Amino acid sequence: MTKQILKTEYLKLKGNTSFRVFSIFFLVFLPVIIFTIPSIITDGLTGINTYPFLPRDYETTWYFTAYIASWFSLFILSFILIFHITNEYTYKTVRQNIIDGYSRMDFFKSKLYMLLTIAIIATLYVAIVGFSAGLYFQSFEVAEGMDLNPMDLMGGGDMPNPMDIMDKMTNPTFVSLDFGSPLVGMTAVLSYFVQVLAYLVFAIFMGFLLRKGAIAVIVYFAAFVVERIIGVQLNGNGLGWIGEHLPLRVFSQVLPHPSFSDLIMGLQSVDNLNPKNVWLSLVYVLLFLLLTRFIFFKRDVA
Repeated sequence: MTKQILKTEYLKLKGNTSFRVFSIFFLVFLPVIIFTIPSIITDGLTGINTYPFLPRDYETTWYFTAYIASWFSLFILSFILIFHITNEYTYKTVRQNIIDGYSRMDFFKSKLYMLLTIAIIATLYVAIVGFSAGLYFQSFEVAEGMDLNPMDLMGGGDMPNPMDIMDKMTNPTFVSLDFGSPLVGMTAVLSYFVQVLAYLVFAIFMGFLLRKGAIAVIVYFAAFVVERIIGVQLNGNGLGWIGEHLPLRVFSQVLPHPSFSDLIMGLQSVDNLNPKNVWLSLVYVLLFLLLTRFIFFKRDVA
C-alpha cells in the first residue's frame, strides 16, 4: 500500500511545473553556492588568503553545506509541499481520491510519506554535496595562524600582539588544509534532516489549514516575521526565554547562523549546535502533525 501511495504522489508531482522548477533550482544552485562562495572571495579583511566562509575540515564543511541548504529548505522545499497540498483542493483531487477508495487516513498518510521522502532525499543530497565540497576544499591553501577573532581585536578577548599580526600579514606562510575523516561532523547533516522535516511539517500544516496556495505561502512567511516580533517583545519584557522556545525560532536554531568571526575569517569550528533545539523541534513536529490531522479530519474534503 505504501509503495502504491508513493507512486500516486509521484505521478501527481511529475506533471507539476512548479515542482520541476523548484527541484532543479535546489539541485543546481546548492552546489553552485557551496563551491563558489569561498572560491570567489579569496581575500578577507586582513588582505591575505583567509577565505571568508571557507570550511577548514569536514566538521565545518558539513555545517557550511547544511546551513546553506537550510535556506533552500525554508523557501524552495516548503513551496513544493505547500503548492502540492493546496493544488489537491484547487483541482478537487482530495474528494476524488476518497471517492476512488482512499480513506481520509490513507490520504493523510500519502502527504506524510511524500514529506518524509522529500526530507530524506534532500538530506542525502546535502551529504553528497558536503562530501564533495570537503574533497574540493582540501586543495586550498590558507595562511597559517590567521585564525584571529575580530572580537579580540575589539576588546572582547585577549588582545593579540600587533607585531605578530603585521608579521603574519606581510610574511604569510601558506599551508594545506587537513580535513581528516569525512565522518567527523556528520551531526550537522542529521540536524539538517530534523530542520527540513520541521519546515515541511509546518508547510503542510499551512497547506491543510488555508487550502489556497498563494495565501498559504504568504501566511507561512508572515508567521516567521510575526513570531520574531513577538520574541522581541517578550525579550523586552524580561521573558526572552519564552521567545527562544517558540516553534519557528527553535526550528531556525537547529542550524544557527555562523559567528561573525567565521563569516570573515573562514569557518574555524562548529560549537553552536545545540541538541536541545533538535529534540524540541521533534516535539513541535509531532504537535503540528497532530494539529494538521485534526484539521483535515474535522473539515469537509471539498
